[in-house]
Amino acid sequence: MFWSGAAIGGVGVVCSLMLVSLPKHQPKTTVGGITQKLADFKNQMRLLPYYSPSILRRALFFSFMMVLPLYLHEELGVSFTSVALYFTISAVITATLMPLTGHLADKVSSGRIILYTLLAMGALIASFGLTQDIMVFTVLFVLETIAFAIMLPAGMKFFADIVQEHPQRGSILGLFGSVTEIFTLFLAVTIFPLYAVNSTLTWFALGAMCIIAVLPFFSAPHPGIVLQPIEDESRSSK
Repeated sequence: MFWSGAAIGGVGVVCSLMLVSLPKHQPKTTVGGITQKLADFKNQMRLLPYYSPSILRRALFFSFMMVLPLYLHEELGVSFTSVALYFTISAVITATLMPLTGHLADKVSSGRIILYTLLAMGALIASFGLTQDIMVFTVLFVLETIAFAIMLPAGMKFFADIVQEHPQRGSILGLFGSVTEIFTLFLAVTIFPLYAVNSTLTWFALGAMCIIAVLPFFSAPHPGIVLQPIEDESRSSK
């Protein structure tokens, strides 16, 4: 089922990337125009590391949907019916805390919140694979969910502050949305083979995603900075 979904999603991503927005008066494509588009693309991709909290939101939820039921049932002996309680717990915690953590992100440095919570999430997720005790796993899961609920509003605020006055913010969000889906499709076709090799290694890999995502925030720009598009030299010299 997941492989079929990945294939269908892949077709959708390819089609979306092929869509071209045509202006009313379509100009001829010139070398300078191509150079400017490449410069814009390069400029936009510089912001991708700071979009990682939103990518993780999608990637981790998708991964948990696949791995969590298998791990709880096969390794910890939890019935498939009871597995649903973990997703319910996650939904209740995030729905309850996010209005409060959103307020926290307005009062405290969002970059620091992202830094500490992603580190915590990485350590907690990696720890999932180290326990065979259902109570310990449940405590770790609840703590990871709390860290996620604190991280996400700060992550969204941080990125919104960076691009709030960027003239290409719509294009940036569209591009990063496609990147998110492509990464999710990559997980769809790799996470089950990885789980078949070693379930503990799978949790380590998911925790490592959080650790990798946190690296740019050790030297992140101040929230509110506007990274203007890079103009190509041919245009600026005129």
